[in-house]
Amino acid sequence: MSMTHKLFLLIVGMIFLAGAAWAQETPAQSEATPQPDQKYIISWGSEVIFPQAIRFSITLSHPVSDLASVVLAIRPEGRAPLAFELDLNAAEVREPYSELAYLWDYPLSASPRLFSTIRLDWQAVTRSGEVARVSDELIFTDQRVTWAVREGRPISLMLPADGLESPDVMLDRLARELQTVYDLLAANTGRSEPLNAMVYAGVPPGCGWTDMDEPLAVGPVSGLELACNPAKAEAVFRNDAITIVESPSNSYNAVRAALIETLVRQSYGWQSVPDWFATGLATFYVPAPRPTDLARLIAASRSSTLFSLNQLSRREDDADSDLWLAQSYGLVVYIASQIGVPGLFDLARAAQTQPFEEAFRAALDKPVSALLPDWERWIFTPQAVGAFNFTPYQLPTATPTLTATSTVTRTPTPTLTSTPTATLTPADFQPSATPLPTVRPSRTPTPAPPSVTPRPPGSLNTATPVPVLPVELVNSPAGILGLISIVLIVLAIVVLVFTGFRRR
Repeated sequence: MSMTHKLFLLIVGMIFLAGAAWAQETPAQSEATPQPDQKYIISWGSEVIFPQAIRFSITLSHPVSDLASVVLAIRPEGRAPLAFELDLNAAEVREPYSELAYLWDYPLSASPRLFSTIRLDWQAVTRSGEVARVSDELIFTDQRVTWAVREGRPISLMLPADGLESPDVMLDRLARELQTVYDLLAANTGRSEPLNAMVYAGVPPGCGWTDMDEPLAVGPVSGLELACNPAKAEAVFRNDAITIVESPSNSYNAVRAALIETLVRQSYGWQSVPDWFATGLATFYVPAPRPTDLARLIAASRSSTLFSLNQLSRREDDADSDLWLAQSYGLVVYIASQIGVPGLFDLARAAQTQPFEEAFRAALDKPVSALLPDWERWIFTPQAVGAFNFTPYQLPTATPTLTATSTVTRTPTPTLTSTPTATLTPADFQPSATPLPTVRPSRTPTPAPPSVTPRPPGSLNTATPVPVLPVELVNSPAGILGLISIVLIVLAIVVLVFTGFRRR
């Protein structure tokens, strides 16, 4: 064998050694961290089939015929500990290893608390007396959804985080805006109950439903289907005083609208207001105007596709939701334009204790049946444009108009006397210039500092970066061997080239 071939084989060997060292430094991923007494227990797991049951499973390297007993002990947080001996005859796999599962159909009266910890211990004993044990814990939650949680007072939020880039940022922003709404509602209603909201978007809270309208719970991992008791979900949510909020999606605007409507309905506690008023008022409480709704409503009026008042009174799932919402909001905005924002809030309070029709007639001096025709004429007026750009968090503004009246007296020294008269012209949308107790003045932005004039290209010296080897590359054995391999490859190429020239 020539010297060149020997050198080549040496280089190849060094490369393989470097790869092996690199592989040893990369940790293998395992299902669970091995435990001292684990022995012949291969794996274990748990699955919440919300809201019906929890499925616990274990896999053993021994066949069922070698086992004497398998026992599961669980300790739910705040509940009495329980122990269950598994039926070995019901093993899902019997040979050459064994797989067993236990379905804990927890009782309605002792359901686990959401986001609480359930500790569990497995113990298996073979017929020869060999004992194996493992311990684990499970967070009890609806595993169909990945949850982002923000605890606080008076508002706590649990949101579906699937598909969101920054769920924590969304939670913080929602909490700030909801606090503003919460404060205004507390001032208007005198009620300040805390909100502990759990938002569902695209997933039914609690049981799902079959094609035959039968309640169903499905395991998110195993796909196991169980008959579901809706009362179990109610019990789980009631344990922590959780308010369920359903949103059409987990986008920011959709979740905010759903949460604010829940806050409004919870604060007023109406018994018999039409859906258009409840949803429209909730949309009015959102700290953002909806100017584009006006164009949609004008187009719908011209095409005769507006909803009747009867259709607005009860929201139907198959209705045009965008138009239904815009019209409900538009009707509430119109009422505010006629009796003022304080008058609108007075109407909402009056509807807490008397039928809505009576409260409406007392507030506007006309029946509810006259609302839609008057509103449809109003949306074509200039006043409607300002109304759809208003939120109740703005200060009532007044436009002062100075009128100068000059009086000339014929005297040897003419004197011009000017008497200014200030005339306040209220804005179209605020019949009353009295500010609400909870209104906050807006902030005036501070002018930005002057910018620095950039220098022309080439006026500054540009430092040439010095290549630096990564620290990980020179600190690890694999990195050092890799560098040695590269140097040897270069030397081999030089030797081959030099040898070739000599042969010529």
